[in-house]
Amino acid sequence: MTKTIGLISLPGWDDPAVQEITDISLDPVNVQSVMLAENVATYTLDGMAGTDEALMKAAAHLAGNGCDLVACVGTSLGWAGQPNTNAARLRGRRIAAKAGVPLIMTGTAIIDMLGLLGARRPALVCTYHPTDWKNAWHHYVFNTGLDVTLAQNFRDAGIVGPASLPEALRNPSPELIKKAVVGIAADAPDSDAIVVTGMGARTLNQIKALEAAVGMPVLGADTALYAALALAADLHLVEGCLGQITSYLTPVDISAPKAAETK
Repeated sequence: MTKTIGLISLPGWDDPAVQEITDISLDPVNVQSVMLAENVATYTLDGMAGTDEALMKAAAHLAGNGCDLVACVGTSLGWAGQPNTNAARLRGRRIAAKAGVPLIMTGTAIIDMLGLLGARRPALVCTYHPTDWKNAWHHYVFNTGLDVTLAQNFRDAGIVGPASLPEALRNPSPELIKKAVVGIAADAPDSDAIVVTGMGARTLNQIKALEAAVGMPVLGADTALYAALALAADLHLVEGCLGQITSYLTPVDISAPKAAETK
């Protein structure tokens, strides 16, 4: 049966997630989206932390339109104001229960996908996020129990590029993202995965190149969310489309080996 996924996006930008999900899925999938109002998601940490009611209404609206599950695009909607992933999960469950539909947060999806990869020492590429956002995200991941090797935004890395939230919508170029990823891999060689956050920092179309450049798994906020959606909706994906995490999402048919053994 064709699944319908609902996306809740942040205001003021052209979210490519709707098209990207359909592009990477081998199964038919319907995708709908709604955007939070600008006076709700104000691009401040407090603003993101206070979106519970708006998220519940948006998720309920999508559920009423036939969505089987809903996801929040934008990492901060999941972790802002939360001390760790356990707290974020509880918040997500409360919102989902009120809305009457399963809810996936990018901030918890990243932690889940690091777990699937077996990664314990991630380096955090925080792209254009300012220092307070970078520090809050760092603490959130660390308090979840992971040994963060290094957290850097573009300014920390000495990279010229978007460095504040209003400029996030300029979408940093693939070259800028690669420079940040390669740089943090060199600065934190003990890392076993690299996480790239920032809703405007899209990694889907370069994820294989990034992993090849650093020799370890790379999770973008976009690819981690798509991986979590694929698991939740039981979608078969284009081979390797999300980088190394893709192989962990492929259903394993255990009946074929058993059948072979009986012959």
